Order: sequence, then structure tokens, then C-alpha cells
Amino acid sequence: MLPARLPGESLFSRISRGHAISGLTKSQYLETVLGNGRLRVHPFLAANIGVITSLTTESKKDLIRHQTLSPLFAYFLPQHHDLLYSSQSSLQQVTRACQFSAWRGNEALSVKSCPLCLCEDIREHGVSYWHVVHQIPGVEACYKHGVWLCYHPLSGRSHLNEAPFLLQKVKVLRHAAKQQ
Repeated sequence: MLPARLPGESLFSRISRGHAISGLTKSQYLETVLGNGRLRVHPFLAANIGVITSLTTESKKDLIRHQTLSPLFAYFLPQHHDLLYSSQSSLQQVTRACQFSAWRGNEALSVKSCPLCLCEDIREHGVSYWHVVHQIPGVEACYKHGVWLCYHPLSGRSHLNEAPFLLQKVKVLRHAAKQQ
């Protein structure tokens, strides 16, 4: 139920792709992947990772290290390292430890993408996806292409919303077709 990781892909993107191809409702998919259809999925932090590791051959450490921004927050908030790397931490515990309410204010949660990376992803992998490096707070441009990142606000309790993911693919395909 969890697709294989693509190069630089975030865990949130994998879960979003998995939902998009599963044919299940959000709650059914979240029940299957996270063990609870009411849980939220964060675009760049790991929570309830123990359940996810049972669906893949990857270790908990690899999932957290390479597919989330938890290592970045753990580095700057060493007192919360164990919580950020725990397989049992809830999303509420993780977001509180990262002190989001102190620096995000009322800003809506969103995912970011580079339009040129999306074109490359579709050309190389047949699908667009969200890169974990684009999700770093404060980063506004793609490190590879030097273009502004596009913001895609997340709505709903689960934060799992396939609409921006799929719509972006359609927009990128149109843009790529015009380029040829």
C-alpha cells in the first residue's frame, strides 16, 4: 500500500501517491497505512512511524532520516531528539516539540514544489512528487534550478489531499508539452 520511494521523495509524498493509486477513501487508506483513519499526515515530519515501517523494508531510521525533516529539527532542538526519532511519537507531540505554534502563527500548512523538478520527475519516473528538500521552512527557491517554489496549501483534517498532487501533474504535463 506504500509505493517505493522515488529519489529525494518525502514520506508525505509517498503516502499521497499511495492514496492516489489505491482507489480507497482517505480514511480507508489512512486506516490501512497508519492504523487509524482519523490520523493526520504531516508534510515534513514523521509521526506514528512504527506502523509505516511494517509496510516497507526500510528501517524506521532510514524513513525518518531521508524522507522527513525530523533530522533538521532534531539538530536544532537536541532536547527533543529522542521524541523526533521515536516510532511511537504522535503528530501532536512532534509538532509541539518543533515549536510550530511559536513561529508559524496562523499560516496554513502547505507543501512546496519546483515546477522544473516536477517536469523532470514526470519525464524520468512518470509521476510528479514532493521532494523533502523543498519542504525546508524558509527555503523559497529550488536549490537545483534556482526558481521560486510553488506553494500548495493543504486542507482537511488529514492534510492528505490528492488534489494539488494530481492537479500539479496535469499542469506540468501541459507546460512540458508546450516546451516540446
